[in-house]
Amino acid sequence: MPRYIGQQIDGQCGAVAILNAEKWAGAKSTKKRLLHLVRLCKSNADGVADSDFDKAIRRNPHFSVRRMYKPTIPRLRKHLLNGAGALYSYNDGPRHKDEGHIIFIPGVFQSIWFGRGWIVTNISRSSVLRVSNRFFLDRIWRTGTPEDRTIWLVWPK
Repeated sequence: MPRYIGQQIDGQCGAVAILNAEKWAGAKSTKKRLLHLVRLCKSNADGVADSDFDKAIRRNPHFSVRRMYKPTIPRLRKHLLNGAGALYSYNDGPRHKDEGHIIFIPGVFQSIWFGRGWIVTNISRSSVLRVSNRFFLDRIWRTGTPEDRTIWLVWPK
């Protein structure tokens, strides 16, 4: 598993998610590359707009991208099991009405202790976490409304 990074500065979640996707795809990453991605995403203290993020990932030389409209858990899990990764933009919930977050999901897992689970990067300032299906559904997937969710599926080139 690549050595993923966590977000250290507010508003850089989009750039960190792309950098983690690049690492997953096998690319080398540096702090210089992160700064380039911050500029490309037009990140600021408020974060990054989905439209700017979309432009930044479509220009990426390390992976192919397809946007998933009206994502469902079974469709997302199917793509992850077939070798895709996912960049996921969501609202942090009703308390943070205008605040969103972007994470990279490199895969899913099955465990005796957890059951089904998700591997997520850039959540809670951690670089990578394995979270249970219940945690993923309750704390990540069901925050905000379905219209707030955007998923980009990525495959290494």
